[in-house]
Amino acid sequence: MKNTIALLAALLTGSAAFAAENKACPTVEETAKTEITKAPEDVLKLVSKLVAQNEACAGEVVKAAIIATDADEALVGQIVEAAATAAPKMASEIASYAFATAPDAKPAIVAALNKISAENGTAQGQNNKVNPIDFPGGRIVPIRMIPSVRSAQLSPENVPAVTK
Repeated sequence: MKNTIALLAALLTGSAAFAAENKACPTVEETAKTEITKAPEDVLKLVSKLVAQNEACAGEVVKAAIIATDADEALVGQIVEAAATAAPKMASEIASYAFATAPDAKPAIVAALNKISAENGTAQGQNNKVNPIDFPGGRIVPIRMIPSVRSAQLSPENVPAVTK
């Protein structure tokens, strides 16, 4: 019973913190728009700084930066790269917001993410494709054949009786 109560309290505390972070994101987005509009030439530094300070709101910062600068394809890629470098764990969210905000910049967004992946040493970054049979350490693990039903030994004891 004590464990259940402790687990419930931990879940409620965690969800309250998560809700508080998400409520802060519109404020972070407005701050990003204001700061970037004041100094558009420093957009990449500002994106890095704001994303590092507010990782949970990385997508909103990227969206604000793209809109505030009216970014072209190249600048969108640079914004995504700056944000993903500051918060690599949020790269998926960063990419989602960037695709939604600037769908025409898809090649630049993908290139930026691949560059970050290559720097982090992931399989995607090494050859731009994920190989589902890549194993850690580059070793190949043999796949063993599952015996077929035909090879199973049947005896009268384990065969169900057939009734008509």
